[in-house]
Amino acid sequence: MSRYSVNSEGVAALNALATSLEQILGEMSATAGALSSAVDESDGGLGPHADSIAAVVEEVRSNVDASKSPIEELQESVRDVADSYQEIIDDNPFGGSGN
Repeated sequence: MSRYSVNSEGVAALNALATSLEQILGEMSATAGALSSAVDESDGGLGPHADSIAAVVEEVRSNVDASKSPIEELQESVRDVADSYQEIIDDNPFGGSGN
C-alpha cells in the first residue's frame, strides 16, 4: 500500500487518484451503456440466446450502478484527505513539508 506524505506531492498524488476514480466511474457507466446499446441494436439477431444475453447485460448494468456509490464515497474520502493535507501544509508556520 502506498503512503502519502503531507506535502504538495502527496496532495497532488491524492488529487490525481480522486480524478482517476471519477474517470473510471464515467468509463464504467459508458461501457455498460454501450453494452446495452449493442444488445438493443442487434434487432433480434441474437436468436435463442437473446433473453439470456439480455439478462447478463442487465446484471452488468445493475452491478455498475451498485458500485457507483462506493466509488463516489472513496473519491470523496480521498479528496477530503488531500484537502486535510493541504490545510496542514498551508498552516505550517515553518514552511516545511509537514512530515
